[in-house]
Amino acid sequence: MKKILFLIISASAIVLAGADFSLSNNKSGKFKFDAPSGKNAVLFFRARIKLPAPYEAWGANVLQVKLNGKALTSPINKDKNLVDSEVRPQISYPVCANGKLFVKADSDWEVFNAPNGEIYRNTWLLNQANKTELSNVFYSFAFKLDKLKKTGNTIDFKVILPKELARYKVEISDVQIRGFNEQITFARSFMQAVYPWSFPALKELDIPEVVMAKNEHGFATFSIYCFAPQKFKVPSGVQCYRLDNSNIPAKLKEAETRHIPNIGKPYVPELLTPLLSGSEVELPAGTTTFAVRFKSAETGKHSIAGQPFKFNVMDITLPEATELPVQNTMYIMAGGTDTQNIHPEFREYGISTMLTSPWAAPIPLKIVDDKLVADFRKFDARLKMFHGYDMNKKVLFFGTSEPIFRNITKLTGQEEEGKEFQRRFKEFIELFFNHADELGITVHLSLYDEANFQKKVWGRTKLLTSIAVTVPNSRMWSTVTELSSAAHYFETLGYRKNRDVCITHPFQVYDKADNDIIKGVLCPDKKISELRNRFFGEYEGITSYPATNNRYAYGVRSALGNIKYMMGFAFWWGNMRKPNITPTKRYYVSYPFREAKTGVRYSSVGWEAIRTGIDDIRYITMARELLSKKAGKVSAEKQIRTILGTPRYSAAPLSPEYLDNVRKAITKIILENK
Repeated sequence: MKKILFLIISASAIVLAGADFSLSNNKSGKFKFDAPSGKNAVLFFRARIKLPAPYEAWGANVLQVKLNGKALTSPINKDKNLVDSEVRPQISYPVCANGKLFVKADSDWEVFNAPNGEIYRNTWLLNQANKTELSNVFYSFAFKLDKLKKTGNTIDFKVILPKELARYKVEISDVQIRGFNEQITFARSFMQAVYPWSFPALKELDIPEVVMAKNEHGFATFSIYCFAPQKFKVPSGVQCYRLDNSNIPAKLKEAETRHIPNIGKPYVPELLTPLLSGSEVELPAGTTTFAVRFKSAETGKHSIAGQPFKFNVMDITLPEATELPVQNTMYIMAGGTDTQNIHPEFREYGISTMLTSPWAAPIPLKIVDDKLVADFRKFDARLKMFHGYDMNKKVLFFGTSEPIFRNITKLTGQEEEGKEFQRRFKEFIELFFNHADELGITVHLSLYDEANFQKKVWGRTKLLTSIAVTVPNSRMWSTVTELSSAAHYFETLGYRKNRDVCITHPFQVYDKADNDIIKGVLCPDKKISELRNRFFGEYEGITSYPATNNRYAYGVRSALGNIKYMMGFAFWWGNMRKPNITPTKRYYVSYPFREAKTGVRYSSVGWEAIRTGIDDIRYITMARELLSKKAGKVSAEKQIRTILGTPRYSAAPLSPEYLDNVRKAITKIILENK
């Protein structure tokens, strides 16, 4: 980078050391520079109207920037307009109006992190996937510099503040000029959105090494910004994807109803579209993001669009998913056959248990000689299928049981409250668990889903549970919305410790004081001290975005909570016979079906995040074992928990950087202690 000289123009010129300075109203700053090498020169800087801590506001068009006397008005990293939905009707603010750039007003460089009570604190919730881009849009600027002289170029900054902001200063930081050729490659987490106009922050320009264990899938993402359209050929030997952001209409509507300012159109990273090996891909002007998936055995020399990959395959063999202390479980809310052959990939990604229901594995009932007879053939065939994929070999969660109840009602002519229904129901429980014992695995049966807040079925749940637990070899399980109600299942409904299972949502005791009260729906309140170390299963709504929640649930949070069962809820909702690559509104990751012409499977950001989270707990499990051998279990657990941090259960988005830093620290422990 060429040396640059900075001046503040006021009553007298002052030479500044460094690239950070502040300008008062109607003051100017100037620096001189020589043209950098490369076909394309780019000016980078950050700017904010500096408010007193901890406040922030929307901002205003206040900054003029000129190159050799000519105004710079079109940043290459911004859309044309910003939308402030705090105002009715919505007002669109141009990024540059009357030659002045829009600058965010804030007390620090963190975007929309106002404390509780500030109007902009919830903008993160609207744009959860877009942390890097929010920063890029509101604070940082990138201008392409044309017609530069070899030496003696000047950049002029001038601040013109409106009356209501005139007492504040505009702070300008990180001013740099760098030269590039036809394209720029930059690193970004696959869990973050990348807009078509996106331009990298300076810290993203260096591509990091892809570090992986011997038996781990590699998954690397990077973006290419092209100054002009280009073409490249997809390499062989790795599976390459293009990340397709989705515009979410539901979120635009939410912005209007919740009065939250946003940057125009919320985009989320969602679908990973496969690129056929050897095919030619056109890169438009602007940013395109790629993902590359591979195994350590495939880490030869590869490159995409001229960008070589950097691999570091460590001498580490992680524990297999079936050897982990947690059973990673998935619930697919769909019937029909697996025409897409998705189950092998579920196992490959680390899912060890798949919830099975009487919709997909029906158990027909009939009465013969006044005895209930159950037909387990379809149930057994379904279980055998899963065993073929090395799933459900240790435990099977079966239910909920509504189809079975309807069958009993048809046979008896009674609902759950009827005496004959209850007699046949107990017979079914005896038949079911005698058959389960013959299978040689642990089987749990669920009656109703989240019954504790469903008044219609709550009474039936209490009634039928009281019958089921009288059968000595029965094993019950249930999804329960919160821990106080989970305790109620054991204390009132008759659930048995170390035999029956409550899988709660959310699992939230480790970050609370012993005297904190957890209120239950239709159940008594409980102190945390009464609930701690009692429940070790969680179910989580698996979302298309923010994908960090998926990774955290299946990885760090499982480790923090010593969870034995992590169940992802509603991974697929719909008809599994029909490919569905339509992006979701928020909940339910649509499973990536096969590309029609090539047969190559799509993937999705939410799905890859689940796999990455399971890999996280593979690393954490290995680090715990190695560290315990050298330092003892107590010391090892203390060190691990220090790295993992404090459990988080709020809706606020996690940063991908936090999760990546946890992985790096855990990897360091493994390498130092193996």
